Amino acid sequence: MPCRVRRRGASLSGHRILLIDGNSESHADYRRLLAPDAPAAPGGDGPGESSRAAVESTQLGSDGVNLVREARASGHPFQLVFFDLNGADLLPSLDASRELLNHDADLQLVLYAPEGPEADHHIRTRVGASDRVLVLKKPFGSVDLVLLARSLQARWADGLRGLARGGGVEHAGYEHGAQTAAVLLHDPLTGLPNRTLFTDRLAAAIERQERHPELHFAVVFIDLDRFKLINDSLGHSVGDILLIEVARRIESCLRSSDRLSYESPPARLGGDEFLVLLEDLRGDHDAARVAERMLVRVSEPYLVAGHELRLTASIGIATSKRNYTVAGDMVRDANTAMSRAKEAGRGGYVLFGEQMHRAATARLSLENELRRAVDQQQLRLYYQPIIALADGRLAGFESLVRWEHPHYRALPISAIIAVAEETGLIHRLGLWVLEEACRQLTTWNTLFPELPDISVSVNLSRRQLIDPELPRRVAEVIMRGLREPRRLAFEITEGAVLQDPDASGDVLRALAAMGVKLHLDDFGTGYSAISCLHELPLHSLKIDRMFLSKICEQPKRAVVVEAIIAMARACDLEVVAEGVETAEQAELLRKLGCDFVQGFHVGRPVDAATAEAFMRARLAATPG
Repeated sequence: MPCRVRRRGASLSGHRILLIDGNSESHADYRRLLAPDAPAAPGGDGPGESSRAAVESTQLGSDGVNLVREARASGHPFQLVFFDLNGADLLPSLDASRELLNHDADLQLVLYAPEGPEADHHIRTRVGASDRVLVLKKPFGSVDLVLLARSLQARWADGLRGLARGGGVEHAGYEHGAQTAAVLLHDPLTGLPNRTLFTDRLAAAIERQERHPELHFAVVFIDLDRFKLINDSLGHSVGDILLIEVARRIESCLRSSDRLSYESPPARLGGDEFLVLLEDLRGDHDAARVAERMLVRVSEPYLVAGHELRLTASIGIATSKRNYTVAGDMVRDANTAMSRAKEAGRGGYVLFGEQMHRAATARLSLENELRRAVDQQQLRLYYQPIIALADGRLAGFESLVRWEHPHYRALPISAIIAVAEETGLIHRLGLWVLEEACRQLTTWNTLFPELPDISVSVNLSRRQLIDPELPRRVAEVIMRGLREPRRLAFEITEGAVLQDPDASGDVLRALAAMGVKLHLDDFGTGYSAISCLHELPLHSLKIDRMFLSKICEQPKRAVVVEAIIAMARACDLEVVAEGVETAEQAELLRKLGCDFVQGFHVGRPVDAATAEAFMRARLAATPG
């Protein structure tokens, strides 16, 4: 039978859907899935002026027939009828189905039928083959229903009746009709549901718990550890095959005992992140048990394109006992727990708890306050002096960000920078620091012509160091008034350089070409890559304060510092010692050949006005 065509340009606005299902408790769930924005209309509400779909429901097939007949006579017919065929009453239900079609020649009928050749035979003989009839085999789940509903809605919006020309009563007809919706709701690589479909499913679970508080469920957030290394080293084709295999393994860990609906597969968020919704749980221990299975299964070796590969995963779990009302909040908390699992060493799982919630709330508050501080320029630059050991002259200052906030006054600057990097504020914050430091240096050039060589150093974070736009921004700042770029220095850490040596190397070489100086900060901690000393265009290295602690009391520490200084000399680098607190330390460093010192012995970080007073005092104390 050919498809019937509605008036061209007609939309699905105000369309009516009828659900016939003997289980009244499932009506609300079906209504939410079939038309999430629809008003509840069990009593047969008309379409009215609303642009929403109206989903009406009844338990008996005979009542459904009457509703369809009355709707047709009123001029507001049903477009779709979903009929759940009860196995025990299959024949009467099929007779009612035939009557539904007889009363409305434009009706689209979807039958939920039991598996088996007997049911197929009765459907063919009692209802007949028609493009107006679609059979959805049991058991099926919300995924099938969502895809079918959205596919039907899309076709009605295009002005089409039916699902396939000459379709007949086949499950394959549904698959063809739902193809477009499936693409929109599933990850193209793994075939798993995507974030949209997972969020819809999770929202349904939250709604069910509101009606049935005894129901317990959990969201499991899975992130693969060091997947990027495999992807970058072996190529994206290998990475894609690996992701598909990981998806299958995660799916295999979800036995029917772990979830309410058999069709609940994991979802892929993108990249190497997956989500799983576990329903019908007895407690947190059930979710933990599934997570443990996943960790074991994912960590088993993979053979991809001739490579034997090994992976681990970090898993975060958020459970429904926190009585979530928004699906996104539950996913966020599972993600937070996953991050804690990574911080704990990777390859494990963490349950989101009250303490974590308080920490996450405090972190969110910190992020908001920092964003406001950057927007409203509430941050300040402080300056710590650097002194030359050979003659005691003032060599320059290191600029340090300070946040004058009543609650975060004591917060370490490293914590502030970490938040800025994670939120993406680091680029704006870094540009402000650069501009303010250069403005202050230009002012001091004018105020203190007797100090022609003082410099100001600015710290670069890891995110800034791999930003290809950084050299351009620096060049623009320099052109706005900094006459001598050599008096501007950037401080970088070994760890930041080695996170991405190629990208950071390109940025550093571009900066050095402008004439600015580069200092390798915190040398001797973390990676301690000696290759940095001769592969990068460095001007000096800074010995970390940890090497200076008890340097005067423990000769071995002095030997280590002397070796670092000798290494720097061999690479034609100057040496700055940080954290110098006593005159004895400064004198020992001078004897060891250190060039400059910085620390409380020389001066604490101070604001610009106090730094100017410091410079005047140094000039007044200088003979001649």
